[in-house]
Amino acid sequence: VSWARGPMSTIFGGCLDDPRVTIREADVGQLIRAQKAAWDAILLDVDNGPEGIVYKGNDSLYDAAGLAAARAALKPGGVLAVWSQG
Repeated sequence: VSWARGPMSTIFGGCLDDPRVTIREADVGQLIRAQKAAWDAILLDVDNGPEGIVYKGNDSLYDAAGLAAARAALKPGGVLAVWSQG
């Protein structure tokens, strides 16, 4: 988010300022577990780098229960997008 507002702001063209957009920079696991049918989209960027490290504290986001919780947190027709390198 800071890149979209900072060094890459010309590429993003103010999309984060669109009144339809709500950005929450918080513990996504807590947000997912706390709300049902609340989100149009949940975007997860798997925390892996060149070595493919995934932090143990985030394992629960990507296991079967975590993905089921994410699905439950989406509004009908909502999208869960997960990005992972390689």
